[in-house]
Amino acid sequence: MYKKRKRHQKPNFGYGRTLNYAVKQALLNEYGLGRYGTRTTHEDRFNIFIKLLSDYYVHDARYITAEHTEEFAQRIEFDFQSGNMCLSYAHNMISSVNIIMSLFRRNDDLYIKASDYLDPRTYIRKKIPSMNDQSINEAISILDESGYKRGSAIIRLVRHFGLRLREAILMDLDRCWIEYKRTGFVTILEGTKGGRKCDTRNIPVNPEGVKALEYARLVRPEGSKNLLSANKNDESLKDFLCSEVKQLRVILKKYEIVNIREIRVYFMIEYFEKVTGLPSPVVDQSTLLNEELLKLGWNEVARVAGHNRMSVARSYVG
Repeated sequence: MYKKRKRHQKPNFGYGRTLNYAVKQALLNEYGLGRYGTRTTHEDRFNIFIKLLSDYYVHDARYITAEHTEEFAQRIEFDFQSGNMCLSYAHNMISSVNIIMSLFRRNDDLYIKASDYLDPRTYIRKKIPSMNDQSINEAISILDESGYKRGSAIIRLVRHFGLRLREAILMDLDRCWIEYKRTGFVTILEGTKGGRKCDTRNIPVNPEGVKALEYARLVRPEGSKNLLSANKNDESLKDFLCSEVKQLRVILKKYEIVNIREIRVYFMIEYFEKVTGLPSPVVDQSTLLNEELLKLGWNEVARVAGHNRMSVARSYVG
């Protein structure tokens, strides 16, 4: 098992090789071989910074200066102000550069203070997802017809249970089916975000949810309890993300469904409205006046989303 490097150890990121390689090594030293999604996300964002550095013929992390990070922050600010980049992504871009530069240097001398360039990040959702059940079902049909049946199963599970991508892939379909038959609910336990696994995340199963579970059980690989191959040597989570999920994202984009998280948001808005009988605040701000039902809705959304923090629920439903 790849061990996380202790903070006092001298970093060694392969200076003299490409910056891309150095970034990979820095993230491996920090996170180990796990956290594939986190590492890939930081790499993708930092690649934008690498393009800027190449304009100055900087190909070694030792020669990155405050002038380089400042210009990068200014470019991000310009993209945001011109409408080419949303606020949350702009903050994430700066955050990834800060994280990786800190891993390179083991200090914060080149830290970019995002508040010097960007508006404060808001966690209250202001925009309704640009999708409906028709567009989601069209995407599902295309996936089915194209042979990406496990991708289709993911969309169905996210749509009717509000799951994260990893949760939909690793969901124990046999356990959930038995639990549904016994209680009418399923508990989300597999693939949860760090520290958020709990047995109180019970989600009611409606008729469409039953169909989603049945379909996922039908198209899963033989002998597997989830959507991955039963033999880890045949297919890892990383393999699946780079094949089936990659194509899934292409099709979602074609149907103007921004990403899988937007389908999760769509579920949360619908769930809030079922629990409270009121429109979600992102749909109608008059709901904010009904304090008692509002808090009930926020708490329920936080619970089924696996956060258990009312403030986070607002990033889904307003």
